[in-house]
Amino acid sequence: MTDEEKIVELGKNFYEIRIKDIVGRVGVSRNTATRKINALIEKNIFERRGKGAGTYFVYKKRKGNNK
Repeated sequence: MTDEEKIVELGKNFYEIRIKDIVGRVGVSRNTATRKINALIEKNIFERRGKGAGTYFVYKKRKGNNK
């Protein structure tokens, strides 16, 4: 399973995830986690919410959320 696939699984299992969640659960550096989540945002899989330390990410393709 790739790092991006692991991040998508996190998104499916939790309403919101943060960079520190990706670092802890996927086992990548903070910079890699940021790069991977940004790639998933560009693919329209995740949505960024908040700014600064309060930033979190929401998986967009949840059941009943087919936009």
